[in-house]
Amino acid sequence: MAQRVTQKAIETGIYHGYIFTFLLALPLQLIGHWTLMILAGLVGGVTVKKFRNAFIAGFLGVGTAWAIIFLFLNTFAQAYVIGEFFAALIGLLGFGRAIVSISILIGGLLGASGAIVGRAIVELLQDVRPITTSH
Repeated sequence: MAQRVTQKAIETGIYHGYIFTFLLALPLQLIGHWTLMILAGLVGGVTVKKFRNAFIAGFLGVGTAWAIIFLFLNTFAQAYVIGEFFAALIGLLGFGRAIVSISILIGGLLGASGAIVGRAIVELLQDVRPITTSH
């Protein structure tokens, strides 16, 4: 069963799109601009064969990368405590983990939207026919 799922992920390009997105999202996070996650998703979206697969690859790639960063930050910088602080500022005391989870969800959606744009660019370029001139 697991082998079939893995084979299907490789055939559809989800696996490669996920890997490209994940590996690009990790270093781009360190730059500090969250909008770069769209670029990470775009690169991953170019490698897949359908829009649905692009969404999955981008969402999982950036979502996993953000989850790893938050896990790292929680271990060394108390990310949940910071999340609690921001939750308390908006009157949601005790929702620090929810703030972090929502942040990971937003990151995944950024990656997914970038991947869909990447797939759309590929389909657009496939439909473009070269202009030939006759003399």
